[in-house]
Amino acid sequence: MATAALRLAFPHGVHRRLPAFEKLTELQRRTVHALAELNAATWCWADFLGIMRGWNLPATRTDCRAYVGLDPEG
Repeated sequence: MATAALRLAFPHGVHRRLPAFEKLTELQRRTVHALAELNAATWCWADFLGIMRGWNLPATRTDCRAYVGLDPEG
């Protein structure tokens, strides 16, 4: 599901470098925010981490939460 959501949100593919969160489109921000809110157990799955890395997005829950403006420890 994460891959499908990212394909829809990023139809032009992966960014070479991670842009500032504010530079993303509304759909991209909402998608990454939703992924950042997933529980810690999801962030332990190797497949999920690989998906995040593959899309050049923060690949730890703490980093992703900080990227979208959430409490990194939340």
